[in-house]
Amino acid sequence: MLATDRRREIFFALAVLLPVIAIGLGAEIGMRYRESTITAVDWRALRAAIGTATPDGVALLHPNSRFGAIRINSLGYRGPELAIPAPPGTVRLAFVGDSKVLAADLPEAATLPAQTVARLARARPQCRFDYVAIAGPGLGMKALGQLWYTDAPRLAPDFAVILAGGANDLMGQSEAAAAPPPTGLGALLAQSAIVRLASRELRMVSPATPASPAVTQSLAQLATIYRRELAPLVAAIGPTPTIAIGYRSRLGDSTSSGAAFTVARHLRQSFPGLSLAKAVAMSELVVSEMRRQARQSGWRFVDPIAAIDDEPRHFTDRSHFSPSGIAHIADAVTAEILADLGPDPASCTARRGPERVVLPNSR
Repeated sequence: MLATDRRREIFFALAVLLPVIAIGLGAEIGMRYRESTITAVDWRALRAAIGTATPDGVALLHPNSRFGAIRINSLGYRGPELAIPAPPGTVRLAFVGDSKVLAADLPEAATLPAQTVARLARARPQCRFDYVAIAGPGLGMKALGQLWYTDAPRLAPDFAVILAGGANDLMGQSEAAAAPPPTGLGALLAQSAIVRLASRELRMVSPATPASPAVTQSLAQLATIYRRELAPLVAAIGPTPTIAIGYRSRLGDSTSSGAAFTVARHLRQSFPGLSLAKAVAMSELVVSEMRRQARQSGWRFVDPIAAIDDEPRHFTDRSHFSPSGIAHIADAVTAEILADLGPDPASCTARRGPERVVLPNSR
């Protein structure tokens, strides 16, 4: 009788669990299909364009290469060629960031650097503007600081515009996106919804799994980590007039339930135990730390993303911006640069601009 009851319990448990598992797997597959249609970025091709790394491990894009809508100039950055030194009367902008600045899924004219320069050219037609995008997929602030040290002295930008920093810097995974993707059977298994779902749930219950820093560390400790990651970029930029953008992903309190589900799902996959609420707190920490640094360094700080972080049309996914989202950010950046150029419509010089120093190509 006991054995019969045990069998009944097992059959009942299976009858309940199997439909739940099937529904979960169906939802997983459906979400993956939906996400695959959101962005047209060919990340495999993008990673293939990454060339040799610097001695410090910073991944560089192949100079004079092209893939999709992206053209890499002779400096190894996306965008048009630049004259060195800059022609007289040129206001040069250096946009510093990761894939949000690179905007791999958008044509050049839709990127933040191009949209900002187009606005400035309309506002000050007597001035000449150009730009460089010191950006790459997955680059953290330490890596960006190294790239600035390498290239900024000979480029001599009049302004720096920072759109960088986020959970990657807090998690110590700034270069994770530059790792070569798995190939062959490994890639097939890695993309399998069943394998990913099973491995994720096993990580959640396994006592041997190390906890994510976001789970075990307090916000004060995370703020210290963020400041440490930001410090090399601050030191590299030095006196260059800087506009710092408070970066926010689609994690606001007003995020729709569907978007929140998608975000929470991604977070659990990457960082077991990290809830959406903790992710929102981390997002706010990133913004407040960038604001604090701007105040300490005399930078201008803008927070335009706060007004759009719950509007899907301004994003291509939970992290990257659509042309309309970039346009919103470009408006704020343009206003700050014009304020620094001063009220005189004939002024084409940054009031706090650094002395131009031209050095040999150190790459």
